[in-house]
Amino acid sequence: NVKDAKNAGDLGSDRPVVDAAPSSCPDHIPTLTVDAKPVAGTLSGASKNSVVSCHGGIPTLGPEAYFTLTLTEPQTLDFVVASPIDTLIAVRPGACKDAISEVACGDGAPMPAADAGAPFWADAGSLSHLSALRAPLAAGTYTILIDSYTLSNAPSADFELAAAHLAARANAACARPQLL
Repeated sequence: NVKDAKNAGDLGSDRPVVDAAPSSCPDHIPTLTVDAKPVAGTLSGASKNSVVSCHGGIPTLGPEAYFTLTLTEPQTLDFVVASPIDTLIAVRPGACKDAISEVACGDGAPMPAADAGAPFWADAGSLSHLSALRAPLAAGTYTILIDSYTLSNAPSADFELAAAHLAARANAACARPQLL
C-alpha cells in the first residue's frame, strides 16, 4: 500500500528533524508541476542527506535529488518515482535551504490507476522499482527529496518522478444534503 502521511507517522512534533543543512542543497533545483508529464532525474555522487523520517528515521547512504513544488491551494497529492533502485520520497516544507523537517515520507507501492492518483508506468523497463507517497499538503512551497538507500555498484541511477492531485471520488460530495 501507499505510505501516506498517517502511515508514515504523525505530522506533528513527533516527526524527527532531518539532516537538511543548506550546504546539502544544490545550486539549481528543478520545479515539479502537479498533473504534468513526469520529470527525469539522476541520482549520482555522494550522499549529502544522511536520513529521512520514514519509519522513524531511515539512514540513506545513497545520493539524492531535490525538486521544488508550489501549491496555490491545499491538495492531496500522489508522488510516484520509477527507477532501477529502491527510492524514498520525502516532502519538506519551504525552500530547500529552509527545509529541516518533513511533513511526509514514504517508499510504498503506488495505488492502482483507478484510484485517480498519480499514473504509474505499465512498462517501466529498466525503471522497474516504483515508490509512492500520498500526502495531504497545505498551500505553499515544498522541497521534494528523492533519496536512495544505496546505488550498490552502479555509478548513477536515472529516475522519473510524477505528482498528481488526488481527485475526489464521484460520491465524495453531496450536492443537496438533507437533514434527517
